[in-house]
Amino acid sequence: MDTSDIFELLKYIIPSVVIFIGTYFIMQNFFENQWKERGYEVKAKELELKNKEITERNRIVLPIKLQAYERLIIFLERISPNSSLQRVRLPGMSASDLQLALITNIRAEFEHNTAQQLYISKDAWQLVKTVKEEMIKLYNLIGANIAKEASGLDYSKAILEYLLNSEKDLPTDTAIKFLKQDAAKYLD
Repeated sequence: MDTSDIFELLKYIIPSVVIFIGTYFIMQNFFENQWKERGYEVKAKELELKNKEITERNRIVLPIKLQAYERLIIFLERISPNSSLQRVRLPGMSASDLQLALITNIRAEFEHNTAQQLYISKDAWQLVKTVKEEMIKLYNLIGANIAKEASGLDYSKAILEYLLNSEKDLPTDTAIKFLKQDAAKYLD
C-alpha cells in the first residue's frame, strides 16, 4: 500500500470521523435539553437528596433499633426462670411470696422496656408481650399446684422440675431466637 492509497483512504475516514463527532455533540445537547424540559434533572436531584436523607436517617436510627433488640433480649433473659429465681428468691420466702415476687419482677421489667416497641417489628413486639404473659401463666400454674405452706425453695424446685420435664423450649428462649433473626435483617 503506497502513500496515495493512504491519502485516498483518509479522504473518506476524516470526514466520517468529523461527522460522527459533530453528530455526537448535537445529540448529546439535544438529550440534555429534553432531560431538562421534562424535569428529569430536578427529579434526579430530588432522588439523590432523598437517598441521602434515608442514608442519614438509617445511620441514626439503626443503632437505636439494634439497641432495642438488645434490651428486649436482656429483658427475656432476666425473666427466664433460671435468671429470675437467682435474683428474686430470698431465704425464708414462702412459695406464694416468691410467686408474687417473680410476677412483679416480670411486670416491672416489661414496663421498663415498653418504649422499645417503637423500634422493633410488630411481630417481635407481639411475641415479647406473649412471652411475658406465658411466663406469668407458668408461675401461676406451678403456684396453683404446690401446697399453700410450701417454702420459696420448694416453689423454686417445682419450677426447675417443670422445666426439666418439659419437652418444649422455654418461651423466653424461643423469643430470643426470633429477636436475633429479626434484628439480623438490619445487619445485612
